[in-house]
Amino acid sequence: MDSELATYGAAVFELDYPSQLAEWLGALGVRPVRPVPGDWNELVLFGCDVEVSDVEGSTV
Repeated sequence: MDSELATYGAAVFELDYPSQLAEWLGALGVRPVRPVPGDWNELVLFGCDVEVSDVEGSTV
């Protein structure tokens, strides 16, 4: 993923089941400003403002 981010400035993730969305957002340290709709199958996130939380004392 790091090389993809460096090359394109973006990353694409495929989700196989609905609960993965919350898992991926949590893993990325992303907290949505608005609730994510229950039917997010065709939802595309781009140009999002995100707040990165400090995990275990690391700086981001």
